[in-house]
Amino acid sequence: MPAQAGAGAATSSPKLCPGNSNGGPTISDPPGASFPEAPGHMDYRTSSINYVGNGHWLSMLENVRALCPKTNRISELTAGKIPELSEVLRERKQDFVAAQTSMSRIPNLLSGSFQQTDRAEILAAIPSRNIVDTLISEAFVNTDNECSELSIASEIVPRLTSAVIVHPPTFRKEYMQFWADPASTPIMWIGLLFTLMCLAIQYQQFSPDESRRLQIADANPDQLVATFHMKAAQCLFLGRYLEGPKYTVETLLLHLFAEHLEGDHTETTNSCWALWGLIVRIALRSGYHRDGSHFPSISPFEAELRRRTWAIIIQWDNFLSTQFCLPRMIVQSQSDTAEPRNLMEEDFDNNMLELPPARPVSAKTNAQFHTDKNRLLSVAGAIADLSGALRPPPIAEVLRLDDLLTETYESVAPLWQSDGAVVAAQTARYTQRASGSVRSIFLASIYCRAQITLHQRYLVPGKTIAQYARSRKTCIDAALTMLQHQWTLYLETQVGGPLCRHGWKFLSLLTQDFLFATALLCAELALDLGGDASSGFGSGSASSAEEFRRQISEDAEETRSRVFHSLSSAYIVWLQSRNYDSSRAVRTMVAALKELLRRAQGAGYAATKAPSSATVRRVQSQGHASTMATPDSLQDPGRWGGPSESYHSIALFPI
Repeated sequence: MPAQAGAGAATSSPKLCPGNSNGGPTISDPPGASFPEAPGHMDYRTSSINYVGNGHWLSMLENVRALCPKTNRISELTAGKIPELSEVLRERKQDFVAAQTSMSRIPNLLSGSFQQTDRAEILAAIPSRNIVDTLISEAFVNTDNECSELSIASEIVPRLTSAVIVHPPTFRKEYMQFWADPASTPIMWIGLLFTLMCLAIQYQQFSPDESRRLQIADANPDQLVATFHMKAAQCLFLGRYLEGPKYTVETLLLHLFAEHLEGDHTETTNSCWALWGLIVRIALRSGYHRDGSHFPSISPFEAELRRRTWAIIIQWDNFLSTQFCLPRMIVQSQSDTAEPRNLMEEDFDNNMLELPPARPVSAKTNAQFHTDKNRLLSVAGAIADLSGALRPPPIAEVLRLDDLLTETYESVAPLWQSDGAVVAAQTARYTQRASGSVRSIFLASIYCRAQITLHQRYLVPGKTIAQYARSRKTCIDAALTMLQHQWTLYLETQVGGPLCRHGWKFLSLLTQDFLFATALLCAELALDLGGDASSGFGSGSASSAEEFRRQISEDAEETRSRVFHSLSSAYIVWLQSRNYDSSRAVRTMVAALKELLRRAQGAGYAATKAPSSATVRRVQSQGHASTMATPDSLQDPGRWGGPSESYHSIALFPI
């Protein structure tokens, strides 16, 4: 990928130094370049002490001094500064109590907030056969006959992640055996059954079209979730889960999924992080990180199931570490577990002496998607490791990883893109139909977030130092792309939209990514407004805020317009989020956006040129919105209304 000058970048060529591994020149850091330490965000309270890394959205937002010019800390704002943010922060004292209440409602495996019991009591808690049949069917629902995009959506998140961890044909046989002889069924398998029923109730709660099915159960859905979650935990204890008997890791994983779905997906849930550490250690102690083919006692069928489970473990290790911006718990160089074979569930069973040949890549199986996703996550994980190092890496290493990331993404993404998707990975800009492949959006989010993680420390120096111009441009383009996907999903998950039933899934897995992209563009907008040039990203430039404002190049003007309009759309999405009333994180972001957009409007940003007529026609033809608003709609962000306002009346500001 050739280096390109970003907005306001110096016109001189990057400094080249001979002697790289290929015998050609490499790009080096300019002499004396330095990056002030960005230590992350520490929430230090009597009730709890919580740290997130410097790549976390809250850490980035805290270092935007335009929001807190005197203290440089969001947590120290007074009511006289930004009332919305102050109101949010005054509620922090209630968070601990709310968390304790949630923990008592959904018993945590590590909290001990449940009573140990015996096998007879656990079996007595299982509902009638017809209710369990319905719930298990829901847990393994096959959406192949639905709209193709619904099918795509359900394969991303725990619903069919369950089908990767648990082999459905085998589970059906075990299920029939259980009803024939419950007394001889392993207690850990019964725990697995409870976790699947718990997830099924949670799926139904978030799927309006399926909520009527809950009437078959004579209980409140929340009570059912709490009961099933507790019984699963009791099964884990009764089955001595620390010794790792069969079904333990699978039950623990689904138990974690249920706990994650029940929490506030915009917050960093300590219980999930702690439980994850336990799961990883049990999985390692059970040898999931070593391929089953090494051990004669493990059949080819069991070895393949272990590969699938390990693939999910790798994904969640990356996912949860990203939520906290903390180091991953798994060292991939110490694992030789092979990738899952590209097989459908019905292609193999426990009677086989060897696995059948893999299906062609074009078969697009669940296993293939998780394999491709893990290939991309492998590079993203290496980037996270590099970016988390206390000493800044050489720019040449950054660009090498950037090329590897793009190469990997371009090798896996085309298979999962819809026919209408157009990808230009080098600029991280995409144009997709309104019902574009959700799988593609998930892969693109991994790709874009990894780009930002890799390049964010160069966002500020890239304005004036040519060596970092490419990094700056990549960083901004990736964040803009992520918010474009947020807007697309926002529209399609509204009532009546093609993904209405599945909106909660994207909230669960992509919210932190969207907060991350929003925070980065907030920092960019604050810098462009003349804020502190040495925000938490580090700066190798001594340019003042006045020099930034004098940058009037065409690239700078285009970037300013795209960032402003993208954040305007993000403001709408966060303001109307279903979590707006309950999530401190969302309210913090809304308050920050409102403050920055107000300042931008006062600085004349609302006069930036509107999207071109070609863009308007393209968006209208894709069904994103019936009308396009002009920048005049931004005269007062407060006029946009609250979460109840119809999204059809809100302006779309395309990138």
